[in-house]
Amino acid sequence: MYGPDECFGVAPSGTIWHSWAGSGGWKEMPGNGRALYILDFFENSEGKAVKVVTETGNAYCNYDDYATNTWGGWYGTTTDNC
Repeated sequence: MYGPDECFGVAPSGTIWHSWAGSGGWKEMPGNGRALYILDFFENSEGKAVKVVTETGNAYCNYDDYATNTWGGWYGTTTDNC
């Protein structure tokens, strides 16, 4: 593990949320993403990514670059990883 522990979830409305130690509670993920469920999570020394699936069955990822501590936004993917 490289960054802080983090939890991800999808609200009944489809909005995507995350929480981590010191966040003060759940925060909506940047980028206005909507999902049906969280599919996977990936992490290495350079950053982390969360992968979700939408109601249409498409997969999307969002990547947090540890160098800038910035989430890059949702992008479609057809690979096993983000």
